Amino acid sequence: MRNHYLSRVSFLLLALLAPVLCQAAVVDVSPSQLPAYLKSHSSVVVLFTSPDTGCDYCIGAEVPFEAVSREVGTRASFVRVQWAPWRKLPPEIHALGVTGIPSQFAYQQGRRVDILLGKIKDSAGYAKKLDTVFPLAH
Repeated sequence: MRNHYLSRVSFLLLALLAPVLCQAAVVDVSPSQLPAYLKSHSSVVVLFTSPDTGCDYCIGAEVPFEAVSREVGTRASFVRVQWAPWRKLPPEIHALGVTGIPSQFAYQQGRRVDILLGKIKDSAGYAKKLDTVFPLAH
């Protein structure tokens, strides 16, 4: 009887924690660290943005990005790269082809495979798009 009770409690805990355990946390990476990060991680989605309040478009850009990271889960690493002042793109970022912020770039094996310019307007739609970029393994 006790084992049955423990297995039911374990199952319930697992069911409650599974969504939390599968979430991809957004990692902050500096512009100078990003090239090495891309080389060491196979699937990466990067939010290029700025904490500078002078960048009106950047304000709140992390909210839909974090929502997408929860939708996609652990199939990709989610990275936020920020700098200030927002108008001065670091050389490492400019070399990656970033011309404006906020922008989201998806990388597979260090190669850029998708770009979304501007703030994410539809988190669920962008997560579905990333499903085709980073499909579930069958």
